[in-house]
Amino acid sequence: MEEKEKKPELVLTYTEYHTGGEATNPEDEWTDHEPEYIEWNPGKVYIDEPERKAREKTAEWRVECLECEEPVKPGDKIWVVVVRYQTGSTFGTSHGNWHIEAVFKNMDKALDVADQIRKDDAAQREWNYSHPSYKRKAKDRPPEDKYVSPRGYKCWQGYFEALEDVQVESFTVE
Repeated sequence: MEEKEKKPELVLTYTEYHTGGEATNPEDEWTDHEPEYIEWNPGKVYIDEPERKAREKTAEWRVECLECEEPVKPGDKIWVVVVRYQTGSTFGTSHGNWHIEAVFKNMDKALDVADQIRKDDAAQREWNYSHPSYKRKAKDRPPEDKYVSPRGYKCWQGYFEALEDVQVESFTVE
C-alpha cells in the first residue's frame, strides 16, 4: 500500500481572553448570564521543516492548525480569513467568537471570500427583516448564498448566531 506524502503542519499561535458570562443569580440553575466577550489576538504562523517541527518553533501552547490548498514554505506570505460572530442560548450571549474560514497565498482571494461572506449576511438579514416568520408563505425562499463554505456549514449562521465581522489577517510564515 502506497503512503500519501504528509503535508507539513501549518500552525497559528494566538492568545484569547474571556470576560463576562457570569450568572446573574448563581442560586438558580436556569438564570440568565451576563454577556461574555472574547478578545482574540493572532500571533505568528509556523510551518514544519525537515529539521524542526512547527510546534517546536514556539513556546505558545494555544495553536490552531491551518489548511492552505497551495504549498507553503517559510518566508511565504499568507492571508487568513477569520469570521467573528456571536452565539449563545436562551440564557445569554457570547460575543467575539472566532472561526478560521480560509487560508490563501493570494490576498485578493482572501478579500473576495471576506466580501462574499459579508454580502451573503447582509442579503440574509434584509430578507429576514422583509419576511418576518409570522408572515412567510411556503413559496418565500431566502436568498441563495454566493459563498459556500468548504465545510458545508457556516458556524456564524443559526438561531442564536450572528455575524459580527470578517477579518483578513496577513502573516509571514516562519
